[in-house]
Amino acid sequence: MITEDNREIMLPYRPENDHEFLETDGLVYGEVSLTLLETQDKRDDSTLAYLFDITVGGTRVGGIHLRMGWTVHYYFAGQIGYWIDEPYRNRGYATNACLALLPLIKKHGYKKIVVGTDEGNAASRRVCEKAGMRFVETVDTPEWSGLYEEGQRRTSIFAWDINTYTDINSQAIDTWADNDWVWSRAISHEDFEKSKRGDWSVLLTPSVKVPAEWFSPFLKDGKLDGVKLLGLASGGGQQMPVFAAIGADCTILDYSEKQLERERMVAAREGYGINIIKAVIKLP
Repeated sequence: MITEDNREIMLPYRPENDHEFLETDGLVYGEVSLTLLETQDKRDDSTLAYLFDITVGGTRVGGIHLRMGWTVHYYFAGQIGYWIDEPYRNRGYATNACLALLPLIKKHGYKKIVVGTDEGNAASRRVCEKAGMRFVETVDTPEWSGLYEEGQRRTSIFAWDINTYTDINSQAIDTWADNDWVWSRAISHEDFEKSKRGDWSVLLTPSVKVPAEWFSPFLKDGKLDGVKLLGLASGGGQQMPVFAAIGADCTILDYSEKQLERERMVAAREGYGINIIKAVIKLP
């Protein structure tokens, strides 16, 4: 139910430019890109909306919309709605699409966004949780809502605190790390030993290795002895251990505590030193 405790969710901060369409180029997160499909200006209730295709590698995999302005309907329907076509589900695309919207939401000046999901839609709830949204409550869907007419009887409400953009990213990565994210699988002792013997590589994508010639200017007899190497947002215990194994003096900078934990774990297991910095990469 709507109570005094969550009343501020009903009355979010309203910036001056939430009724103006803004530039939408460059909305990307991970392998997901958003392509503007259409905009909707609903002057009768002073709201506007963006509708995007979610694309991966040029292929449309689903859609997402963002609603600006505020009506009580948004408390239940949410200001963000997303869907993924069946062949592409369970790959994290909906979460990444939500995260790709953050720069646009911030440009509109919002400090809070509300997302509503069907209580029984476990996949949609996981998207909210993985994106760093906080659960507010589960309520009976009002009979006057279009959601009720569609059969949705209980609605779970999540709130996204946009003023903590970097924390949202960090929380999302931490959640992925706890769910066997490909970039959070630390290398084994066996792979570390192989790297020390000169049999090493690092990944550029989950299936493509970094070309060996990228490293050739810095290698001497197959080693990086004396080379100072900085890994930006490269935590996870995958790349830095390889470089440390071949002699590099490594520093890792990341804002995900879970990713940094993996760096500490591998360094302790293999007995090498590494400089670890938890910080945000951003322009001054």
